[in-house]
Amino acid sequence: MKKLFIAILLFVLCCTPLYAVENMLPSGSKSADALIQTGPGYFYGIAIATDATNAVTVSIYDNATTGSGTLLIPTFVATTSATDRTKSFFVFPAIRYENGIYVDITCAGTVGFEIYYAQ
Repeated sequence: MKKLFIAILLFVLCCTPLYAVENMLPSGSKSADALIQTGPGYFYGIAIATDATNAVTVSIYDNATTGSGTLLIPTFVATTSATDRTKSFFVFPAIRYENGIYVDITCAGTVGFEIYYAQ
């Protein structure tokens, strides 16, 4: 039993750092379409704050110049209400991208968002 416990402990200690999010970076607050980062890295998620009236359509691309090309995640609509102004979408494990992160936001009102990624 002691050998099994030690084997499990060693496995956990060796494998845990593989999934650690030590280098995750926030993009800083954005309010319109934006190039977040160029070059390869990992996409972890997005947090969105709306005006509590208008829904937001979000597309996140593996692209360093414009809102086109390969989607990192499917385009989605973040609905909103007076009591639920914020939405977030996170993935685990992170999604690898090669070219960069470009976010295309469509909203009739005001919106703020922040991307979480690692280089």
